[in-house]
Amino acid sequence: MERIFLMLLEKSIDAVPVIFVVCVLHILFGLLKAPKAARCALWALVAVRLLVPVSIASPLSALSLLSDWVRDGETVVEELTEGYVGYYRFVYEDGELYEAAIESGAVPGVDGEGRAYAVTVKDGLTAPKTFGEARVPILARIWLAGAAVMLAYCVFSFLRLRRKTASAVPLRDGLYLCDGVRSPFILGVIRPRIILPSDIAEGQIPAVEAHERAHLKRGDHVWKVLGFLILAVYWFSPPVWLAYIQFCRDIELACDERAIRDLDDAGRKDYAETLLSLSVPGRGAAACPLAFGETAVKERIRAVLRYKKPAAWIVAVVIVLAAAAAVCFLTVPKNRAFRPDEVHLGSMLSSYAVFDSVRDAETVDYLYGLWKKAEIEGTSGTIGRGVDVTATFTDTKTGKWERLYIFPDGVASWGEDFPTQWYILKDGREIYRIFMEHRAAQIESETLLS
Repeated sequence: MERIFLMLLEKSIDAVPVIFVVCVLHILFGLLKAPKAARCALWALVAVRLLVPVSIASPLSALSLLSDWVRDGETVVEELTEGYVGYYRFVYEDGELYEAAIESGAVPGVDGEGRAYAVTVKDGLTAPKTFGEARVPILARIWLAGAAVMLAYCVFSFLRLRRKTASAVPLRDGLYLCDGVRSPFILGVIRPRIILPSDIAEGQIPAVEAHERAHLKRGDHVWKVLGFLILAVYWFSPPVWLAYIQFCRDIELACDERAIRDLDDAGRKDYAETLLSLSVPGRGAAACPLAFGETAVKERIRAVLRYKKPAAWIVAVVIVLAAAAAVCFLTVPKNRAFRPDEVHLGSMLSSYAVFDSVRDAETVDYLYGLWKKAEIEGTSGTIGRGVDVTATFTDTKTGKWERLYIFPDGVASWGEDFPTQWYILKDGREIYRIFMEHRAAQIESETLLS
């Protein structure tokens, strides 16, 4: 459950730029007097980002431009979960407690200056708990409880409305009259019915029917439920709430536009008067129903009275902008695999290591080539002492770090389960020998040139 929660948290963060861009386009489409259906369709980009677990790689992805401030080596969620809680301290290798800390299970690491250290609790030598260990299990349970409440509310609302409309009598094809309802709405997903108040005026029925049948043709009775289910999963994300609320407003505006597009000025005026007379206080973020007069009534009346058929060039611009947004924000940068960022060289002097940072392209590329060809031979809970080379690799697609340790007895790399498990690479001693020979030759060449 914790892993699912962290995945959803990561995707909710990934969706924030998409929601922001959709909101900007939403405003732009409004200024262009674009079709309301186009504004409504924009929210599909957000749904795709939240629902689809994989992304297509593209050189046009805008996420690469955001990587510098969204990610720094690791994803935002990874940095959060791997951070420590409570009081802790760093014990460096030249200190008295370093070896005892490592033996007690403290986390080994190398700082930016190449100094080896271990992280321990403030008054002991064991590793402190990370946010993922101490807080994520609690947050995951809170998330699950919240999602269950949201889903229960959805089911309860539907059952209450179905019980309330059980005595509805058919008027004609798909239309039903029911006592005790204040505004027309659609009930049901598989076999949807249009429910009308029993006291509705005969002259108001054509406008209401046109609006509700527009919903059915567009499939809004399905899309709104799907949107609410997404909201139930991501209930902890304020941007997702914003997206859902605006989506509900947009589908009503789009259906109004579809219902009145062939009406003259008098017909649109009658439609607006019907909308006003049947308006009731809004429901908020409801999963159902699609009610005629419960959402953004003032905005809808203004849109009805000011409606003008959009020009062809506006429709073309809208299509191009929406397609560009999909390509830029629903794709990820092309994965150039792992590239070395820097290499730390060092040697054991008495009880501590002295490191030197190397960043020249030839050295790091050479080490990268050796590492890429190596195979995993097995795993170990610890690695040997006397690390001579530490290399940091950064995945340009995800921004995730991977660190490689080379020492005379072998080569080790960490994985997602670090620090409890190391991956030992095959032929580690040979890789160590080859790289040290390469580095020695390079230093000799640099000395001769100088």
